[in-house]
Amino acid sequence: MNVRHAVVVAMLTAALVLSASAFASTATVTPSSAPATQASVPATSAGVVVSPPTTITPEPRTTPSRTASATYDLSWTLPTAGKSGCTVCHSDVDLVRVQSGQTVSLYVNTEILEQSAHKGVPCTGCHIDFAYKVPHANVTQDGQAWRATAKAACKNCHSNSYADYTSSAHSPSGTPGDASATVGAPDSSAPGMPKPLCGDCHGGHSIPASNNVEAVNALHLSGLEMCGKCHTKITGSYNDYYHGSAYKMGAPDAPACWDCHGTHRVLPASDRDSTVHEDRVIETCRECHADPRDGYIGYRDLVHGKQAVLDANPVYSVIKSAQEAVGSAFGSFKELFKKGD
Repeated sequence: MNVRHAVVVAMLTAALVLSASAFASTATVTPSSAPATQASVPATSAGVVVSPPTTITPEPRTTPSRTASATYDLSWTLPTAGKSGCTVCHSDVDLVRVQSGQTVSLYVNTEILEQSAHKGVPCTGCHIDFAYKVPHANVTQDGQAWRATAKAACKNCHSNSYADYTSSAHSPSGTPGDASATVGAPDSSAPGMPKPLCGDCHGGHSIPASNNVEAVNALHLSGLEMCGKCHTKITGSYNDYYHGSAYKMGAPDAPACWDCHGTHRVLPASDRDSTVHEDRVIETCRECHADPRDGYIGYRDLVHGKQAVLDANPVYSVIKSAQEAVGSAFGSFKELFKKGD
């Protein structure tokens, strides 16, 4: 080996030694209590001995502490307009909570929801006071505040219907100028009953789509159940021959409560703007009857007052008394035979 070759070898050797030393100095980290991993480095390189394997300690990973009252961000579960985030929990049939000493189910049937009119609406479109976090801090012990919010959230999309509703006898603000009347007045057909919110009449997750003919027909026949929750006396007297009796037998062309009284802008019959006021009842009858005459106004009193009119008729009173007497005698006759047995 001549002098030139020796110089080149010496320079390469020095460079390798310096590189190995630099690597060793940068790889060594102050030890900590976190678990360590071993990084293996080749023992030799180009005939040069390097430092022993170096211990590399990664920076410790901190995990935020959680408490029972902490909230958990579930935004990672929202690929489909937010519903999948909620159904992570609420599609579980066993999801319940104890409320006022009773076990209340929080299960939501997603199959029914997907067939409803609101299948394309995210949960927070109606539950506007909820976020995708658990536990839900706004759910109070009695569980009523969030329900009321959801029942009235319809106004955000159905503004025209809500405007009619708030100007009707069902308005939560009560009569015009009286914001304290949140229950039916003593002289109303539902005295002392809370004023209904949208969801009290329309329901929640199962509101049918308008193109679901079967569900819409079933809704039409639910009038007595829906309105009868408050107006028990009025729905109980809906027994006239051509409307109430037919409706109770399931006739599809018999009118539901709202077909005569209106839907969202329901007003007392004494109000001149009411659909059943004597000045406007002909217009209402015309919705079903092609040629309503003046006699229809007189018949209006029979729709809910058939029994009262019959009781006031002296001929009917005699017939009814005779029927009751015969029925009583027949009952006594049956009792005699029972005693003989």
